[in-house]
Amino acid sequence: MLDVAIYDATVATWDSKYTYNRPRPTVIDATFATAVTTPASPSYPSEHAAVGGAAATVLAYLFPDDADALTAKADEAAQSRVEADVQFPSDTAAGLDLGRNVARLVVERGKTDGSSVPWDGTIPTGPGMWSLDGYPEGAAPVA
Repeated sequence: MLDVAIYDATVATWDSKYTYNRPRPTVIDATFATAVTTPASPSYPSEHAAVGGAAATVLAYLFPDDADALTAKADEAAQSRVEADVQFPSDTAAGLDLGRNVARLVVERGKTDGSSVPWDGTIPTGPGMWSLDGYPEGAAPVA
């Protein structure tokens, strides 16, 4: 779930970046002294914040006792991009929201896909199931 949420949030973020095409703070005001190299990509929404929001949301679902700390870390990661002068606060707010929303969808899907069923030690067999040799049942390796 974690990898899917991060991947999907990243894809959605990059699609939005080139839809809105917002310049970075240093493009608008060259007096900003960035703490990191300014990316050549558009600023909105923040991909760093989206990944942090997605990761924190999935991890908070998996480890509910740590939810507050995980959320705080995502917020801190997003804020670091603002303090580095490479993104605006609205870029990181939108990135966090996007990542969290994608992750919520992933978690909801995960609740219904059978992934939470404990493994009983039996390897399933049948059409479409993978065998121990790494090929679907009935399929042979290509020579």
